[in-house]
Amino acid sequence: MYCGNVRYVTTEQLSLIAELLGDAGHSTNVWANAPPNVAARLLIRLVQGGMTDPIDLACELELKVGGRREPVALLRSIRQLTDRGFSIHFGPEQP
Repeated sequence: MYCGNVRYVTTEQLSLIAELLGDAGHSTNVWANAPPNVAARLLIRLVQGGMTDPIDLACELELKVGGRREPVALLRSIRQLTDRGFSIHFGPEQP
């Protein structure tokens, strides 16, 4: 939807943006000012530019802003370190 040179985002598009943000582990508060929701602003600009495919939007979000780190990836990294001989302890140090 256009009004002059400004392209408005519909309620349906905002719902999609909030869903994509939540799935990626970002705040779903699209209008946050403190701190600014950079991920939401990126998605709004992409939607205003005509991008509508959720997969494309999610890929751009991951590429430009990143997303949450999956626990599986963290465990894989820890396993790689232990395989190289590093000792990893969680919790208080043992005497």
